[in-house]
Amino acid sequence: MHLLKKISVFLKHTGACSAVVAALLSAVLMSTGNAQEARREMTPTERRWNELARVIFGRERRMPRSKACADAGLGRAKLALEKALLLARSSYAQEKAIERELDIAARYVEDPKSLEPRDITGFHELAYVSDIDLSPQPYLLYVPTTYDGRTPMPLIVFLHGYAWDLSKTNWIEYMYSPSLQNVCEKLGFVLALPYGRSNTEFMGIGESDVLHVIDLVKKRVRIDDARVVISGASMGGSGAYSIACHRPHLFAGIFAVTGRVDYFTWMNAPKEKFPRFKQVQVDTDYARDLLGNLLHIPVFIGHGRLDALLDVKQSRLMARLMKERNLTVDYVEFPNGSHYIWSDVFEHPTLNAALQKWRRPEPPAKIQYRTYTMKYPRAYWVTIEEMETWGRPADVAAEIKSAKRIQVETENITALILDLSKGIEPGVEVVWNGKDVDASAIERKAPDGFRVRLGERTEGMPLRKTPQICGPVREAYDGPFLIVTPTLGGAAAMRDAVMSRKVATEWRVFAQAIPHFMQDVAVTDEHIRDFNLILCGGPETNAVLARIADRLPIRIESDAYVVGKRRFPREGNGLLMIYPNPLNPKRYVLIREGLHWGESLEANHKLDLVPDFIIYTPDIDRDGSRYETNQYLCAGYFDSFWRLSEASTWANRTMNDER
Repeated sequence: MHLLKKISVFLKHTGACSAVVAALLSAVLMSTGNAQEARREMTPTERRWNELARVIFGRERRMPRSKACADAGLGRAKLALEKALLLARSSYAQEKAIERELDIAARYVEDPKSLEPRDITGFHELAYVSDIDLSPQPYLLYVPTTYDGRTPMPLIVFLHGYAWDLSKTNWIEYMYSPSLQNVCEKLGFVLALPYGRSNTEFMGIGESDVLHVIDLVKKRVRIDDARVVISGASMGGSGAYSIACHRPHLFAGIFAVTGRVDYFTWMNAPKEKFPRFKQVQVDTDYARDLLGNLLHIPVFIGHGRLDALLDVKQSRLMARLMKERNLTVDYVEFPNGSHYIWSDVFEHPTLNAALQKWRRPEPPAKIQYRTYTMKYPRAYWVTIEEMETWGRPADVAAEIKSAKRIQVETENITALILDLSKGIEPGVEVVWNGKDVDASAIERKAPDGFRVRLGERTEGMPLRKTPQICGPVREAYDGPFLIVTPTLGGAAAMRDAVMSRKVATEWRVFAQAIPHFMQDVAVTDEHIRDFNLILCGGPETNAVLARIADRLPIRIESDAYVVGKRRFPREGNGLLMIYPNPLNPKRYVLIREGLHWGESLEANHKLDLVPDFIIYTPDIDRDGSRYETNQYLCAGYFDSFWRLSEASTWANRTMNDER
């Protein structure tokens, strides 16, 4: 029997920790279609892979999940096994490269601590085991030779660009720049490159990968928190803008090479043509509507005038909008530059001078912040606790007028906290939306800090949107999840199980990893405790959904989806809905019922524009976007307490819905 088939059989019997590789191996076998090849004997290299995999996956299976995800050596060893497989599968198989990866895996087998760098300075390819799907995720780290282990160093986080064939075997060659490394060595910066699961646009799970890599780097190297710079090229430039807008208190500056700032300009379609829920999703993810959040984050932009892949008007727009808001921006346009001007930007003297000056203010006297979601509730010393209406921006303008006076203006916010560690004197006065705040809301914190609570969170609500549980749909995949396959109803279950396979295939293509499956009747209390559940099928076919269907805000009846007083035909249509699991509200359930969503969409844009729930038809939404989503019948966001809300629910007036 061929090695790949032997390993596939072996791994399928070694537990959930090995499901990723087992499924990958099955895919490799199916892709070859070579029966004669499948019958031949193993080569020495294949036999070695098999032996290493047995030890590594067996060791992982015996670890608690949390320990496996914290084991950097395990992450690098799993990455080595996966890279060896991918290299063997490629049309230009490189025996030396395969053996090099197997040598890395062998070092881990001999000594689990052996993959820790002996000298932290220099270039390192590292990896971690993702808590989401137990896949190995690579990242790159460069530490200047001047690092002494005592003095904190500034950090540049560089987000790579898009490539249709980007993989864990070629991304270093494609995306790592010796020019940027040289700049970091010269200026004394640590450099980190997250992989971001290739082409995720650094949104959703891609953004989480970036933040996780920053945390991992800080555990390895002493980093000056006030001098963390986020950067990127092309897709990565867009991601750098967005992540900094979402979490401005983490960064001292941004530099971007040919990054997007405005989705609607990119689509060449007016914003008003898009349904309101799509506008909200775009405004949540793209920087244009959030630029005020960069009040204390200077930006350097480089773009080639002859760029044929991303129109130079994107960077011109970014520079103009920032200047109109009196924000700090330097824009350099290279007259003869194409899309690939990375080194020119990295080595530009204006950027190099700026990098040495950029520093996060602590704390800034003035804050302006906008968010559309509780996932991003914080900017510096302001934390939003409760939003009033979802689907609208929540805005804060806060200023320390003096050591005795703070002024706060908000819109669409019912409760927030001010946390000040210095610069405020006892007896401080706080004015919120023109009214003096009662002194009892001002709490003294040792030694010289203050906490001010503005407004009151609504009490007595069984559910509440929090930074951990707030939707939209794609958030179900931004934590450990299981795809739950239906088994009830015979032929109907078999039909609905097709969706399970499609959902799994989409994850494999999008995230370059294989998700874990579970039959509905096999889901235990432990699974409900530890995982978000992707429930495929309806209450007639999925046993888990049948248990909770009467506790969900949207009813699934035999012939209709019921949203409040509205009824929409179920036959021929589909439903996506995210909601706190009624059996464990600390985790999500995602209902995927009926028609499969997004058949005509690209792999990395399937769920970008989906809110908390959507009922849809097989027709294409002609909104001017290049991304052809299904036509919606009804879509929206649940309110701050996971209830249906007329203010954030939109029915398609061009469709016939029953009232």
